[in-house]
Amino acid sequence: MAIDRIEFLQMCQKISVLKSGVCGVKENVPNELKVIHNGIVYYPVAYELSFNKGNPIHTAILHDIKANAIQRASLERIGEYEQTRSNCINKTKREKAEKIYEEEFENEQSNI
Repeated sequence: MAIDRIEFLQMCQKISVLKSGVCGVKENVPNELKVIHNGIVYYPVAYELSFNKGNPIHTAILHDIKANAIQRASLERIGEYEQTRSNCINKTKREKAEKIYEEEFENEQSNI
Protein backbone atom coordinates (compact mmCIF):
# COMPACT_ATOMS: atom_id res chain seq x y z
CA MET A 1 0.00 0.00 0.00
CA ALA A 2 1.25 3.41 -0.91
CA ILE A 3 1.65 6.11 1.70
CA ASP A 4 -0.35 9.28 1.16
CA ARG A 5 1.38 12.65 0.97
CA ILE A 6 0.17 13.98 4.32
CA GLU A 7 1.29 10.85 6.16
CA PHE A 8 4.68 10.99 4.41
CA LEU A 9 5.16 14.65 5.36
CA GLN A 10 4.27 13.89 8.98
CA MET A 11 6.87 11.11 8.99
CA CYS A 12 9.49 13.54 7.62
CA GLN A 13 8.63 15.99 10.38
CA LYS A 14 8.87 13.33 13.13
CA ILE A 15 12.25 12.13 11.81
CA SER A 16 13.57 15.70 11.80
CA VAL A 17 12.98 16.15 15.54
CA LEU A 18 14.45 12.88 16.80
CA LYS A 19 17.10 13.49 19.44
CA SER A 20 20.66 13.68 18.10
CA GLY A 21 19.37 13.08 14.58
CA VAL A 22 19.10 9.72 12.94
CA CYS A 23 22.26 9.75 10.81
CA GLY A 24 21.47 6.44 9.13
CA VAL A 25 21.80 4.48 12.36
CA LYS A 26 19.19 1.74 12.13
CA GLU A 27 18.62 1.48 15.88
CA ASN A 28 17.66 5.16 16.09
CA VAL A 29 14.75 4.92 13.64
CA PRO A 30 11.44 3.74 15.12
CA ASN A 31 9.71 1.14 12.92
CA GLU A 32 6.66 3.36 12.46
CA LEU A 33 8.88 5.92 10.71
CA LYS A 34 10.47 3.44 8.28
CA VAL A 35 9.26 2.93 4.72
CA ILE A 36 9.97 0.34 2.03
CA HIS A 37 10.82 0.90 -1.61
CA ASN A 38 11.86 -1.99 -3.89
CA GLY A 39 12.38 -4.18 -0.84
CA ILE A 40 14.86 -1.78 0.79
CA VAL A 41 14.18 -0.10 4.15
CA TYR A 42 14.46 3.70 4.24
CA TYR A 43 13.37 6.58 6.38
CA PRO A 44 11.77 9.66 4.81
CA VAL A 45 13.85 12.81 4.50
CA ALA A 46 11.89 15.19 2.27
CA TYR A 47 9.09 15.55 -0.25
CA GLU A 48 9.32 17.22 -3.65
CA LEU A 49 6.49 18.42 -5.85
CA SER A 50 7.21 19.13 -9.50
CA PHE A 51 5.23 19.22 -12.74
CA ASN A 52 5.59 17.51 -16.11
CA LYS A 53 3.31 18.81 -18.89
CA GLY A 54 1.01 20.24 -16.24
CA ASN A 55 0.75 16.97 -14.29
CA PRO A 56 2.00 16.86 -10.69
CA ILE A 57 4.89 14.56 -9.83
CA HIS A 58 5.13 13.59 -6.16
CA THR A 59 8.65 12.51 -5.23
CA ALA A 60 9.80 11.01 -1.94
CA ILE A 61 13.37 11.65 -0.89
CA LEU A 62 14.52 8.72 1.21
CA HIS A 63 17.57 7.83 3.27
CA ASP A 64 18.81 4.24 2.90
CA ILE A 65 19.56 3.01 6.41
CA LYS A 66 22.12 0.35 5.44
CA ALA A 67 23.94 2.13 2.60
CA ASN A 68 23.76 5.59 4.20
CA ALA A 69 22.64 7.01 0.85
CA ILE A 70 19.82 9.20 -0.46
CA GLN A 71 17.29 7.79 -2.94
CA ARG A 72 14.50 9.55 -4.85
CA ALA A 73 11.34 7.61 -5.69
CA SER A 74 7.78 8.20 -6.77
CA LEU A 75 5.64 8.65 -3.65
CA GLU A 76 3.06 6.20 -4.99
CA ARG A 77 5.69 3.42 -4.92
CA ILE A 78 6.55 3.83 -1.23
CA GLY A 79 5.11 1.30 1.22
CA GLU A 80 4.79 1.37 4.98
CA TYR A 81 7.42 -0.74 6.74
CA GLU A 82 5.12 -1.96 9.53
CA GLN A 83 2.37 -2.96 7.10
CA THR A 84 4.80 -4.74 4.77
CA ARG A 85 6.44 -6.50 7.70
CA SER A 86 3.03 -7.53 9.05
CA ASN A 87 2.01 -8.87 5.62
CA CYS A 88 5.21 -10.95 5.44
CA ILE A 89 4.65 -12.33 8.94
CA ASN A 90 1.01 -13.16 8.15
CA LYS A 91 2.05 -14.85 4.89
CA THR A 92 4.62 -16.95 6.76
CA LYS A 93 2.06 -17.92 9.41
CA ARG A 94 -0.47 -18.79 6.70
CA GLU A 95 2.09 -20.92 4.84
CA LYS A 96 3.01 -22.77 8.06
CA ALA A 97 -0.65 -23.39 8.86
CA GLU A 98 -1.28 -24.73 5.35
CA LYS A 99 1.72 -27.05 5.64
CA ILE A 100 0.51 -28.39 9.01
CA TYR A 101 -2.98 -28.90 7.59
CA GLU A 102 -1.58 -30.78 4.58
CA GLU A 103 0.54 -33.01 6.85
CA GLU A 104 -2.43 -33.77 9.10
CA PHE A 105 -4.60 -34.54 6.06
CA GLU A 106 -1.93 -36.89 4.66
CA ASN A 107 -1.67 -38.64 8.05
CA GLU A 108 -5.43 -39.12 8.19
CA GLN A 109 -5.47 -40.47 4.63
CA SER A 110 -2.73 -42.96 5.41
CA ASN A 111 -4.65 -44.17 8.49
CA ILE A 112 -7.76 -44.94 6.45
